Amino acid sequence: MPGGEMTNAQLIQQIALLRWITGQDKVDAYKRECIQSIAEFVRQNPQAAQAQINAEVEKRVLVFAAQVKALEKAPLL
Repeated sequence: MPGGEMTNAQLIQQIALLRWITGQDKVDAYKRECIQSIAEFVRQNPQAAQAQINAEVEKRVLVFAAQVKALEKAPLL
C-alpha cells in the first residue's frame, strides 16, 4: 500500500471497532447507573416489601435495556 492508505475493508473494521468500544463504555455507564438507582431505592425505602423492590428492579432493568437497545440505532459516530 503506497502512502499507507487503508483499504475500505480496513477502514470499516476500524470504524466497527471504535463503535463497539464506545458502545461498551456507554453500556458500562448505563449498568452502573442502573445498579446505583436500585441501591438508592433500597436505601431510601428500608421498609419496602419484596414485591416493591422487585417492581423497582424490573423497572430499572427495563430502562437499562431500552438504553442499550437505543445504542443499536444511534448514529455511527
